[in-house]
This record gives sequence, C-alpha cells and structure tokens, in this order.
Amino acid sequence: MTASLLRKAILLSFLACMMAYMWPFLADDALISLRYAARLAAGKGLTWNDAGPPVEGYSNLLWVLLCAGLHSAGVPIVLAARILGIACSLLCVHGVLRLIARATQDNTAQWVGGLVVALSAPLAIWGIGGLEQPLLLLLLLLAMAQLAPAFEANILPTAKQSTCAGILLGLACLTRPDTPLWVAAVAATIVWQYGFAAPSLRVALLLSGVAAAFWAGQLLFREAYYHSLWPNTAYAKIAFTPARCLEGAKYLVRFGIDHCIFGVIAVAQLLVWYRKKTIPPIAVLWLVPTVVWATYLVAIGGDIFPGFRHGILLLPLLALLTAFGTGLRPTGNSRIPIAAGVAGIAGLYILLQLHGSQDNIRAREEHWEWRGQTIGTQLARTFGATKPLIALNPAGCIPFWYGHDCLDMLGLNDAYIARHRPADMGQGWLGHELGDGAYVLARQPDMLMLSGIGIDDMYFPGDVFLLNSPVFRQEYVPATFHFAPQTRDCDNHPVQWDFISLKSAPVACDTFHAIFWMRHQSPSIGVVQQETAISVPVYLLRSKDRPIDIHFARDTPTLSLAPNDTLFTPPLFVRAGAKIHMENTAIRLVGAPHGGFFPRDTTVVLGISHQQPQAMLLGEAIDLRLGK
Repeated sequence: MTASLLRKAILLSFLACMMAYMWPFLADDALISLRYAARLAAGKGLTWNDAGPPVEGYSNLLWVLLCAGLHSAGVPIVLAARILGIACSLLCVHGVLRLIARATQDNTAQWVGGLVVALSAPLAIWGIGGLEQPLLLLLLLLAMAQLAPAFEANILPTAKQSTCAGILLGLACLTRPDTPLWVAAVAATIVWQYGFAAPSLRVALLLSGVAAAFWAGQLLFREAYYHSLWPNTAYAKIAFTPARCLEGAKYLVRFGIDHCIFGVIAVAQLLVWYRKKTIPPIAVLWLVPTVVWATYLVAIGGDIFPGFRHGILLLPLLALLTAFGTGLRPTGNSRIPIAAGVAGIAGLYILLQLHGSQDNIRAREEHWEWRGQTIGTQLARTFGATKPLIALNPAGCIPFWYGHDCLDMLGLNDAYIARHRPADMGQGWLGHELGDGAYVLARQPDMLMLSGIGIDDMYFPGDVFLLNSPVFRQEYVPATFHFAPQTRDCDNHPVQWDFISLKSAPVACDTFHAIFWMRHQSPSIGVVQQETAISVPVYLLRSKDRPIDIHFARDTPTLSLAPNDTLFTPPLFVRAGAKIHMENTAIRLVGAPHGGFFPRDTTVVLGISHQQPQAMLLGEAIDLRLGK
C-alpha cells in the first residue's frame, strides 16, 4: 500500500470513529424531509399530508429524491439517509485530500490538512444526521475540482470544464436553495482572477448559466406544483435583522473557537500571503465563495441545530490553508518530532471537538427525537384506525412515525402560518417564531400537543394564544400520556456506545410523558352522541384539578382508577326530560341523581366514579343510555 493510500485509509477510519461516537444523532428536520421522501416512494407525491394543497416543507429536493429512490428499492427510509450521509462524508474526505494534494506535495502538510476534515465533529455529526449537508459539500468539491486544473495553470477553464462544473453546481442548487450564492461567488472569482474581459465573462456566464438552468427548472416546478416561487421554509425562517446578524456572528465565532487548533495556522498563512501580496490561484478559487458563504451565515443568523451543519462548507478552505501553513514549519530530517507534533495537534483537536464544544456535545446527547418515535408509533397503534388530525410543534419525529395527517403549528409545513409572520419576525428563536392559534383552532384538529417533547413549560406563540383562549378550553380536554417503552419498542431504537465502558444501550427508553389536548366533539375521537345513547371515550374524562393520566406501559393503554375516584365527562347535550341509565354497576354517577331527569335541553357535565379499583382500557367508553 502506498503512503497516500495508507494516509487516506487512516483518515477515513478516523472519520468513521467520529461518526460512531456521535451515533445515533438524527435531526428532527431530517424526519420532515424523510416524510416527504417516504410519501413520494409510496406514490403520494412530494406532499406533507393527504388532505389539503401540497406545501414545500423541505429545502433539499435532490436529497429527498435520492432517499426516496433508495426507499423504493427496499431500503428503510432512515437507513437510506444514513447510507447517503455516511458515503458522502467519506467521499468528502477523499475530495479534500485531492484538493490538498494539488496544493502541496509535502507529506506532513497533507496529513495535517486531512486531519481538519477527518476529525471534524460537524462532518461526522451530519454524516449521520439525516440532512443534505454532506451531499452539498461533496457536489461543491467535485465542481471546484473541475476548475482547479485551469486555476493551477493560470489559464481560463475550458468550455468542457465550465459545463461540468456548472452541472455539478446545478445539482448543488437542487440540494439547497441558497447554493446560487456559491455559484455567483465562483463566477465572480473567475472574472476577478482572469480580468473583466470577454473571455472570462463567457466562461463565468457559461458556468453560471448551466447551474441556473437547474435552479430555474426547480423554480418552474415549484410554481406549478406548490404555487409558490420560494420554498415554504424560506417564509418560515428567513428574516434579515440586526438580531439575526448578531446570532450569526456568534455562530461563526463558536465555529472558529472549536477549530482554533488549525485556525491559527490558517490565519498565519493568510498573513504571509498578505505580506507577500500574492496568493495561489487554487486558494483564490476557494477563498471568495467561502467568504461569501460565511457572510451569508451571519446574515441569516447561523443555525439552531447542533454540530455547525452550515459550517462544514468552511472546512475545505480551512484544510487547504492549514496544509499551506504547515509548509511554513522549520525543515528537519527527523520524522519522530514531526509525527509527535502531528499526533499532539490531532489529540488536542479531538478533545476540543468532542469535549470542549457545547454545539458538538449537544449532538451526542440529543435523543428526544427517539422519544418522538415512541410517541408517534403509539399514537398510530392507538388511533390509526380513525386517523385523527394532530396539531403539534415538533414537526419531524412524531408526524414521521405517526404516518397520518398533522398540522405543523410552527409553519414549516403549513403555507398559511409561514406567510402570516409576526411584525417582530427575526427577533426571536430562529425557526420557532411563527404561530397562529386562531388559525389552528379554526382548523379544528382532533388532538393538539403544545410545547415540545419532554417540555411542559416552554410555549411558542400559537401555544400561548390557545392556552388563553376560552374557546380552546371549552372544546378541548387535556390528557397526560405516560410512555414507558417496552422491549419491542426499544429494540427499534438505535443504540449508543459508551467508549469508556465499551457497553451499548438503546437510547430514549426511559419513562416520560406528553400532554395532549383532545377535542371532545371530534368526529374521529370524540363523544359519540346519538338520540338514545351517549358514548364517552375514557381519554376524554378529566379530574377536577388536573388532566387524567393515560399509561402506555403495555400494548393496551390504560387509565387506572382508585376506589371512589371521580372523573368528569366533557360537556354533553341531553334533551329535555331525559333519564340516564347506566348498566355497569361498578360505575356510578356523581353529578346527577342516578336515573334523574333533566328539566330542559341542556349541556351537562357528569361526574363518574368507580366503586372498585379498576384499570380502564383506552379503547373503552362510558356508555350512557337516555330514556324517559
């Protein structure tokens, strides 16, 4: 095995170990994209729900199409995203090593530059995170590699090179809608490097024109299919404000601190070039687009996800500058000090990436999406026959595993909410500022989940409106669902390794709860009211001061009652002169005399008490007979 192949194998194994350490991170937004991909593979189109007009709640069309293709071939959809992400991440390391090899033949420089990406926690996190960033980086590396030979030779790229680069950049535009910024920066770099003249303008226009054809094609598709020129996610997230710029600047500073081990070398190299008034063309090719991308990240406020997913596009330039900077070291004949120095740098970088960065630590510790798997699958088992519409804020994990129509209260997958933005948009938490409680209430969802998973006291704008709405309080009954995942559920959860004890365990298999608000007049899950009988599902009962507790500890969810516990029904309409009969002797009415008459048409709330300890199944109902 040659030295270059050995180096590549070692660096790829480093990245594989980093991904194993970060396993099983999976972003909630990834499950939004995978819901679209799974529905597309099932023949339901690029849609979020069965009902209503389609909405573009994803911003990674090519990624969705690739995942759908693998899923159609029989690969489970989450595994499909993992396979694509891991493969693209490993290929990115290969691409960066080729880039560095073009810049320098120094063995130590190639090692150090390769370590920048191979030990990068962001690349490892998003290699398994389920979103499109590794694919985007790979396409950019391939596109820039088409132009690199011409830049190295200081000649204009040929028509073939420009066309190939344009195609790859066009695919990148299909991968993320903000990639045209990178395309424009590359075109500007060509004109800057070769002068504002007809030949360089022709090359820049050819490259950008080919890429623009892909972008325009998606624009036409979007207008025809979704009746919008921009993705719904842009309306839900983008706002250019000073507050966002401040958050974006903080984002870049944190990224710089996490990569400062190599950042110092990169900055030193830039200072050397500045003093010499010269810069290698291959560095120019990457410098301008990277600076443009970094500026864009500041403008949009960075990102809310762990692991600097947008920052991985900065890694090739950092690796390239580090490789050039390593060449500035004093020369010597001894390999031992050099190897020790490289190993020391690598060790410090690993410590900083894995234990010094809260953004990266959060990725390893974030498991609430797998709680969403438990919630979604349990809801599908319990209510799948009637398919109630569920309104909620975590729009990825629960809807993905629930599998039926949902209402996204934060607007990523709802065109109305995304286009009715608050006046102070851009001042709050990125991606979580939207909400229209009145609109949600008008949609009459059958169930609502306010706040987030495992959080009962952090409310979003739509949640606040609903909790303060008398109409909402009248129409919905709260129930606390307690989840205690069983063996068969945990068998479906991924495991996480403890690299100290060398043991593994399934994640998110602890007991937790979520509060759901149930619409008691819902045609799918509500009270069944007929002329001679009323049937009240047990999950619509409530205690006097708190929601009832529903336990999902077994296959059949239950409501446990102690002797003489009293629960109350939601409002029931009883006709004039009606007499209520109850055939179940273990249950007695508290709110009205047994067999009593109601003097007029009225809405009543009945207290129901069990005389003996009993566990009522969630599928059971309190049956009331109406007679005269």
